[in-house]
Amino acid sequence: MLPDVGKIEPDTNNLYLVTAGATGFCGLLALVGVLGYFLRRSRQLTALARDHLAGDHLSQTLAVGLPAALLALVVGNLFTAMFVRGLSLVIVLLFALAEAGCGLGRRPVTRRGGAVFDSLCKKGSSCAN
Repeated sequence: MLPDVGKIEPDTNNLYLVTAGATGFCGLLALVGVLGYFLRRSRQLTALARDHLAGDHLSQTLAVGLPAALLALVVGNLFTAMFVRGLSLVIVLLFALAEAGCGLGRRPVTRRGGAVFDSLCKKGSSCAN
């Protein structure tokens, strides 16, 4: 039932080297820029949760876990190409969580009663662009 380890080639593809080899320096710069952008957005979400969600421990835990997951993605890509190993959907969902979390802080939110309260991100907070 287990795969024969002797027949399987070791997976030693560094995503950054593969990207640089396939697309050149511009492609590598774009990849690092995208990963850096979403890592920065996830850290802003952590700061937002720390400042505005003091009593909501679940939200704070999720907000701290998101940059940790993205950092694990950045480091893990040094040893394997995670984008081609079936994790693309998970990576896209991590990116969407980072962007949507900070995006929710900029927009007014409507409750069931129809009352609109101010956004979580006040002027000058960490999620403001």
